Amino acid sequence: MRYLFARRRLRIYLLFAACVGIGYIAACIVFARESRATLEQAHQRAVFYSLSLESTLVRYESLPKVISFEKKMSSLLDNPGDAAAQQAANQYLRAVQVTTDSRVAYLIDADGLTLASSNWDESDTFVGHNYTFRPYFRDALQFGQGRFYGIGTTSHEPGYFLATSMRTPTGARGVVVVKISLNEFESALSQGSDTVMLLDSGGIIFLSSVPAWRYHTLVTLSAQKRASVNQNRQYGNQPLDPLDGSVGDTAGNTLPHTLDVALPGKPRQALLAEYVPVGPLGWKLAILVDPQRDRQLSWVVGIGAGFVAAFVAALFMVRNQQRKRYEERRRAKNELDRAHAELETRIAARTTDLTEKIAALDRAQHILRETRDSAVQAGKLAVLGQMAAGITHELSQPLAALTTLSDNTVHLVKRGEIDEVSKNVSLISKLAARMGNIVSSIKAFSRKDNVGREPVNVSNSIHQALMLVEPRRKQVAAKVQLVHTSSEVLAWGNPIRLEQVLVNLLRNGLDAAADQPGSVLSVAVHVQEGRVRIIVRDQGPGIPDDVREHLFEPFFTTKPTGQGIGLGLAISLAIIEEMGGQLQIYNAPGRGAEATIVLEHV
Repeated sequence: MRYLFARRRLRIYLLFAACVGIGYIAACIVFARESRATLEQAHQRAVFYSLSLESTLVRYESLPKVISFEKKMSSLLDNPGDAAAQQAANQYLRAVQVTTDSRVAYLIDADGLTLASSNWDESDTFVGHNYTFRPYFRDALQFGQGRFYGIGTTSHEPGYFLATSMRTPTGARGVVVVKISLNEFESALSQGSDTVMLLDSGGIIFLSSVPAWRYHTLVTLSAQKRASVNQNRQYGNQPLDPLDGSVGDTAGNTLPHTLDVALPGKPRQALLAEYVPVGPLGWKLAILVDPQRDRQLSWVVGIGAGFVAAFVAALFMVRNQQRKRYEERRRAKNELDRAHAELETRIAARTTDLTEKIAALDRAQHILRETRDSAVQAGKLAVLGQMAAGITHELSQPLAALTTLSDNTVHLVKRGEIDEVSKNVSLISKLAARMGNIVSSIKAFSRKDNVGREPVNVSNSIHQALMLVEPRRKQVAAKVQLVHTSSEVLAWGNPIRLEQVLVNLLRNGLDAAADQPGSVLSVAVHVQEGRVRIIVRDQGPGIPDDVREHLFEPFFTTKPTGQGIGLGLAISLAIIEEMGGQLQIYNAPGRGAEATIVLEHV
């Protein structure tokens, strides 16, 4: 028996090792395939970037040659001391520079002295500077054409220099140079999603989508290369340190295919580098690829393959076990027949037990349903409580008006002024109807229904709101000033809800100036750029900074207990936004607060 267990354990270990091996092989295959595909896609994008850059360079390639054909250049070379010839050449070069959107264009004589330049009238003019140390000047004299990229020694701005010599049968007379900026290309790289670098023939980064990488190297510069760069003043005083601290003394100019660098906002990580040649100076455009996604995918596939292999092995083992169990069942059939009676007894007992448990489960579910219904009912009651608070606040003003009108009616009846009584009763009827409309509006708002918009007469809404707050105005002895409230101004909204908001704002303005008898509450209407602005301004103390940020919070109020529950501004903001408008409250210049309703003009 011990021998059988040992064999079975060994078989399981071997199957586990085989599954792990299959998963590892699958992961390696998928990683190699995905990495190759990722690098191919990166290569295609790098080719696109290189073609874009080359098109920019080629566009300016023949420009120095075209300039050299201009007679003004020859005239200045013939008479370098002629001020008129120099000015004519300067202005021509300026026109060419502006037309071609190049950085600067200038003319150098055979001794390297700059005679004319498009920036002759600027503080960093090239005129009078000698550039014999620049390779583009020496190459143009020797070969007829020169190209060079570096940081300007005069302007300290990097650029790409194109040079063409002006020759006669006796030799070179001078050199025409055009400097172009590649900042626009580098800015496009920075805005893209790829990490791209542009390297010169010595492995020095001079353009990059990560600006901090500029003027670093991907290989350790030899003493000869560093001396050449310093002699040509190609990159000014830049230290030219390696970008990857692990880069050692790389033989030749072999560029690394893996870089350990830190992208902005990320820790250091190993990135794959893909290079494509670009331009006539031996440049390389490098695009960096993060292999983490490919590695994760390969591990997912490897784990999946391992599980599939384990599943197949498990199926095989189950099948083998089923065959053995079949034989065992055949041998155990007689024993099962004998145990049949006992088994039926156990099943009956088990069925009884399950029946009792099912009944207990039904009782628990019934209790759970009752608890859930109670919770739902409690939620409904909480919502009804919030609605009751809002209705109480919004109906307080018309109720006050109803009280005033009812009291007046009693006195009028005693005096026998039937006409005035009729007017008051009519107003009471209208206010009652308006209270019904307010209740309906708040009910609709609480259901968050979409309220249809219609043209609203702004002047009518203002006058109706002023009528509702008239008792409060008399109580605080305030004055109301109407500005530009023309009856012809229409805005998109809901008349009842707009009046609700106006009542809230007017009431707040009157409350703010309650301790200042004779204060003025102004209401102005302005139409501007398709918008109607209703401005309510009081002469109260203004809004403190610690209160301003809580103005539109439900149940936040600075009024004494019994005078407000803090729902007015919250409901007003929701109403105005529901009508497609804006509600703004801020301190007015001088003193007081100013509330502005912005609605769409009809």
